[in-house]
Amino acid sequence: MIFKEIDCDILDNDIIKKDTCIIYDLGKDIDIDIIRFNDKNVVVSIAKDDEKFVVCDKTLFKFYEEYTEVQLYATKELRFIKFENLSHELDIKIFKRKINLIIMPIHNSGLGDRIIAILNAIYLARHTNLKFGFLWSELKVDDFIDIAKKEDLFEKEFLFNHCYDEKEFKWSWSNLSLPRLTLKEYEKKENFTQTFGYFMGHGFLNVANLPDNYLTEYKILFYELPFKKELKSLMQDMNEKAKKLGDFVVIHIRSGDIVYGKRMWLAHENFILFKAMPTEIALELIILNFDKKVFLAYEDEEQALNLKTYIKEKYNKEIYFIRTFIDTKLDKFKQTFSELIFMSNAKEIYSGGSGFSRLASAIGSTKYPTHYNTIFKQEKIFDIINKNFATIKIHYLQNVYSTIVLYIFARKLNKDEKAIQEFLLRGLDFDKHPVLLCLVIDSCLKVYDFEKASFYLKQIKLDIFKKYYFMLNYDIFLKYCETRFVNALKTTIQKPINNDLCKTFFCIYGMSVVIVKNHLSYKFGKILIENSHSFISCLKIPYLLFATAINHKNLDYLDASIPLKYYSDYQEALKIQKYFTYKLGSAWIKAYKNKWRLGLLKFIFKDIKELKKRYKKN
Repeated sequence: MIFKEIDCDILDNDIIKKDTCIIYDLGKDIDIDIIRFNDKNVVVSIAKDDEKFVVCDKTLFKFYEEYTEVQLYATKELRFIKFENLSHELDIKIFKRKINLIIMPIHNSGLGDRIIAILNAIYLARHTNLKFGFLWSELKVDDFIDIAKKEDLFEKEFLFNHCYDEKEFKWSWSNLSLPRLTLKEYEKKENFTQTFGYFMGHGFLNVANLPDNYLTEYKILFYELPFKKELKSLMQDMNEKAKKLGDFVVIHIRSGDIVYGKRMWLAHENFILFKAMPTEIALELIILNFDKKVFLAYEDEEQALNLKTYIKEKYNKEIYFIRTFIDTKLDKFKQTFSELIFMSNAKEIYSGGSGFSRLASAIGSTKYPTHYNTIFKQEKIFDIINKNFATIKIHYLQNVYSTIVLYIFARKLNKDEKAIQEFLLRGLDFDKHPVLLCLVIDSCLKVYDFEKASFYLKQIKLDIFKKYYFMLNYDIFLKYCETRFVNALKTTIQKPINNDLCKTFFCIYGMSVVIVKNHLSYKFGKILIENSHSFISCLKIPYLLFATAINHKNLDYLDASIPLKYYSDYQEALKIQKYFTYKLGSAWIKAYKNKWRLGLLKFIFKDIKELKKRYKKN
C-alpha cells in the first residue's frame, strides 16, 4: 500500500462466520484505506448494512508476493466486508490511516531539485497537521548527475519513518504543482490532488499568505536533516574552509546534460533558459564582479579553465574554483555535496536558475540566487552573447547551445531574418547540428526562400530526422514529435501539423500530388467512376458523394498560401488535374451548383457523354 503500517490503525472487528463466507463487522460506518488478506482468489464485497453488498472491482485489487490488497483509500464509507470463495483460513487486516496527509516529493533529477522538494515538504508538514514523506532512487546520467543511494545519504530511522516505496506511486511532472492555498487549507481532504494528499515539486513554495522570509527556515531544516556522519563531517569541513576566505561570490555555470545530452533538442524553451548558463554570460558576470573574489562552480572543466586563462591574460585578474578545496579522492556524489556546502557560503550566487544554485542559496544566504536575466535585459543578453561568441575556446556543443539561446532572444526581440540567419550560420561553422539546421530552414521559410531551405535540409541525414522530428514553436521551443519522416507524412498523418519545417519537407519532397488528390473534384470523380459498373453500386453514389462532401477537410498540415508550383512534384500534379477523373468531378460540382436549373440532368445526359468523347479523341 501507499502508506506505511506506522501511518495506520489496524481496525478491530466482529467476525461473522457463515457456511460459504466470512463477514467482518466494523461496528460503525467508516472510511477505510486498505483490506489486506493472504489469498489471490477471494471475492471481496462491501456494504453499509449486511444485506446490500457490492463486489469490489478488480481495479481496486493489488497483488503482492505474500498477500493481496483491496485499496479503497477512504473513497467509500462502509461497515461490513464479506469474503467469499475461500480456500483456506484467511489472515485479514483492515487499515485506516491515522495521519491526515502525506506530502510526497518525488524526482528523477539532480541533488538540488530533490533536496528543495524535501525541504518544501518538511516546511508544509511543520506548519500543518500533515506528514512529510519522500521517495528516493539512485540516479546516474552519464557524467552529469550522480545521486547516491538513500542508505548512503540518510540515517536508518529517518528512512524508516519517511521514505516510501516508489513502486506504489504513479506521478508525472504535471501533477507536482500544488494548488495555491493557505497552509490550513492544505489540511482539508476536499483539496487533495492525490488519494494520499499531494505530490510536492521542487520549485519554491507558492502558498497563499506565505511569509516573505520563509526561506530563513530552510537553512535550519536542511541542517536538521539526519545525513550520515560522513556527510555531516564534510559539511563541517567545507563550511570551515569557506568561512576562512571571507566574502566571495559564486557563478554557477550549469551545462551538463542540457548542453551535452539529448535535452538540447528535446527541451522546452524555459528549460534551456532557466537551467544552464551560456559561456558568454558567465564571462560578462565575471567582469561585472572584478571588485569581488569570484569562485566558479561548473560541470565543464575545459570551459572553466579557458575562462580563467582568458581573464588572467586579458585583465590580469584571478578567478577561483570551488573544486580546489574539495578532496579529489571522494566519490563523485560526495564531491558534488561538498561543492554545494561550500557554495552556500557565498554572499551572492549567480546562475541560470539551476536547482543546485537555488538550494545552495536557500540554505546559505536564505534568499533566491541571482538569475542573469534579472541583471541584464533581453536586448543586453542578446548583445552579450553575440559580442562574446567564440571569444573563449570551448567545446563545439557549448557554441551550439549559445547559438540556440541567442536565437531564442532574437525571436523575443523580433530581430530580422537576415540577422538571425547570420548568427545561425556562424554556429553551423562549429557543428552541423540538426537543431541549428532546423532553425536555419525555419528562418528561410519565413521569407519563402525555398531554394535555400532545400539546400540546408539536404545536409541533414534522413535517419536523424526519422529519430528527431522538430515542431518549431516558440512557446514550446523544440518539442519532440514521433511522426515518421517523409513517407508517413505523405500518407497517413492523423493529427494536424502546422509549422514551417513541415512545409519545407513537403515542398522539397513533393506534396502537390497529395494536395490535388485531396480536392473534391478528384474525390467525386473517383466515386462516380468506381461505382458506375452495376445498378446496385450506382445506388450508393448519392450517399458516398454526400458523405465525402460532409467529411472533406483541407490538409491541415499544409499551408494553403504556398502555391503548388513551389512543390517538387508540381508537373505531376498538373497532369492529374487533366485526368478524366478530375474533370468528371469538376463537372459534377458545377452541375450540383446549378441543380435548380436542371444542372444534374444536363450532367447525366450531356456532360458525361461530351467528356468521354473528348478523352477518346485524346
